[in-house]
Amino acid sequence: MKRCKRLFEKAKAFRAEHPHTHIDAMHQLKQHLAESEQSAQIPGWVLAGWCGDDACEEGVKEETKFTTRNILCDPPKTKNTCLHCGKEAKHIVWFARAY
Repeated sequence: MKRCKRLFEKAKAFRAEHPHTHIDAMHQLKQHLAESEQSAQIPGWVLAGWCGDDACEEGVKEETKFTTRNILCDPPKTKNTCLHCGKEAKHIVWFARAY
């Protein structure tokens, strides 16, 4: 049980240290990824809007290897457009890569 709690606390700390809330479109996410790779930094968590369409979620995954991690009930920032298609966002989610 202590190991699970330790892993959970480590994951929460990682998320708290690597959030990116300024990304609203795929070109910005791709630029962020390129800059992260160039500087050998972890790209972290990206807060973004999502229209709810599975095709958009799959498109983000195919193009960046980022997947949705959770839909927020009380997001720290409003996102009005879908990260992938630019349509109206129905959800605000954290996107991240699995490591």
